[in-house]
Amino acid sequence: MATYGTLTCPVCGYQKTEQMPTVACQWFYERGQCHAVLRPKAVIF
Repeated sequence: MATYGTLTCPVCGYQKTEQMPTVACQWFYERGQCHAVLRPKAVIF
């Protein structure tokens, strides 16, 4: 079973659907065109 998520770049607004890892955490994602580094949002309990 593959899990997908849509990432939206806060710098240029580009959206891309990517396969999300299910057995590991990915803390950074570098956007290919504008080279912005995306990080997950903070979770507040």
